[in-house]
Amino acid sequence: MKINKLKLVNFRNYKETEIEFSKGVNIIVGDNGVGKTNLVEAIDFLTIGKSFKTNDELEMIRFEEEFAKVELDFFRKEKKNIKCVISNAGKRFLYNDIELKKLTELNGKLVDVLFVPEDVSFFKDNPSNRRRFLDLNISFLNKEYLKDLSLYKKLLKERNTLLKEENVDRNYISVIDEQMIEVQYRIITHRKEMVRKLNLLINDKFQNLDQGNNYVSLIYETVYSNLQDYGRFKERLLEIYEEEFETDLRRKSTSRGIHHDNLIMLLNGREIGVYGSQGQNRLGALSLKLSILEILKRELNEEPIVILDDVLSELDVKHQQKLIEELTKIEQVFITCAKEDYYFKDCSTYVVTKDSVIRRN
Repeated sequence: MKINKLKLVNFRNYKETEIEFSKGVNIIVGDNGVGKTNLVEAIDFLTIGKSFKTNDELEMIRFEEEFAKVELDFFRKEKKNIKCVISNAGKRFLYNDIELKKLTELNGKLVDVLFVPEDVSFFKDNPSNRRRFLDLNISFLNKEYLKDLSLYKKLLKERNTLLKEENVDRNYISVIDEQMIEVQYRIITHRKEMVRKLNLLINDKFQNLDQGNNYVSLIYETVYSNLQDYGRFKERLLEIYEEEFETDLRRKSTSRGIHHDNLIMLLNGREIGVYGSQGQNRLGALSLKLSILEILKRELNEEPIVILDDVLSELDVKHQQKLIEELTKIEQVFITCAKEDYYFKDCSTYVVTKDSVIRRN
């Protein structure tokens, strides 16, 4: 998997630019505020269809312009192209010049692993971010998983709507409960399996970065985790829905289910998000991302694109060197930084100013 060319029109601070990228490490360097992050935001946007910087995608349109266009030429077994036009009318994605009717159709066309400075609070933040991490990476490997997530969200919304009605139809809610139980069983199965795979790797990744005797592991907390017997699983969830029904009526929302699941990292048996230092939390998140990178590489039989947005500056020299050792093994990496004080063999450097992006070597 390799990105060959990025084209931007009216995207953020870029009026019009076209950049050819190389295999290996691509260093994007420049002063703060010149638009380094905007370049990798564009790449990640065409991977998942959403910005990691904003929920208001109209912000990506250059000031006083009516639209923005983002386009990638990339190689994945053959030459391919993804583009998107963003305007007040919404987002319009095209893959090899064929319009995608749903955002879910974009899933897996290009795969990346994104490292950002905000990862330091990954295990402290709302569990929804960690669920999103699991769901995104599972969906890269399993197209049916997205359908199950979509179905669950639809059923959950319908159940919550019914709970808000003046005369609640308990029988109809029971029908929805049974449908929700079935799809939750499949989703929990996939999430547990992904956490199992991560646990096979994550401690080694952490210790390689940390160079200490600390031990880390992941725990997946869910509504009910015994999946050996679907009959028992269904029976227990029906009991839970019955037990929580009065609470749900008062709150007018569903209080139990996979939409409250959590992914926790333990450091020496204690929750890292609660008891770990900032440095330990940062290494924990890096270890998680490096582990998912290895899983995706193995199961896709190709390497995802790797993006680091101003991450190396957050690490001391020792941890920079350890992370760089991991990154030099990857087919294509994009790194934004303010200074060129990191050593990479055979890297390509792009100098960003307010007006241009110039390839230097």
